[in-house]
Amino acid sequence: NLELVPIFEREMLAESSMGDIDFEHQLLAVFEETAPQMISEYESAVWAGADQDAHRAAHSLKGSSRALGMMRLGAIAEVLEQWVKAGRREDAPYS
Repeated sequence: NLELVPIFEREMLAESSMGDIDFEHQLLAVFEETAPQMISEYESAVWAGADQDAHRAAHSLKGSSRALGMMRLGAIAEVLEQWVKAGRREDAPYS
């Protein structure tokens, strides 16, 4: 159940930044720019039936999210990744 996954775990971000607050801000700024692109790439790939591209985009979003402590977003991306891997694109939500 995704609701049980913490939204944010500060410790993960601190670990990724080695405790450097300025670096955390830089990491989050890069994520703020790249996450919408990953989501868009996933959505486009799903619509196009490009499973490998959809899997790659979901996998990238999963890893980036979790590395920055965004655990629930990472879990959602993992579900999307699993749907594509299992050939269940029709179950995946799109806008």
